[in-house]
Amino acid sequence: MAQQQFNPVPDVTTHSDARTLFNSNFADSEGRLSALEGSDSSLQFVQQSLTSSAGILTLDVSNGHNGVVTLTEDVDLVLSGSPQAGSDGLIIVKQDATGEWAMTSTGNTVLGGNFINVENVTVNEAGACSVSWYYDGSDFYLYISDFV
Repeated sequence: MAQQQFNPVPDVTTHSDARTLFNSNFADSEGRLSALEGSDSSLQFVQQSLTSSAGILTLDVSNGHNGVVTLTEDVDLVLSGSPQAGSDGLIIVKQDATGEWAMTSTGNTVLGGNFINVENVTVNEAGACSVSWYYDGSDFYLYISDFV
């Protein structure tokens, strides 16, 4: 539904007519905003606290596009969910006190950057790196940042 213009006619248009039109436009605007809130774009601001299980670290992008994890074991990163083409996000990776845990990724993923060397992140959470991801509609592209 398109927004309707208010063009009052002198001595014809009533306050009731104006109120009805304004309420209709308000309802239309509210419906459009609600549709946007439920879209994939609203997930780009959600941060998940990630944990691994049996060597699998999963970021389900239908729960949010971003995550933070402290590695406690070698993991295989899995990106799941139903992202839209053009979706992207970021995962902050830290090491626990043991450190030197590795991260790999398999499946429908293209790796870039220095991905295999996640184990070089400083231990005791004193350092971190970020794994950026982008989905083009068929493949996830991953890139790891420099370590801080």
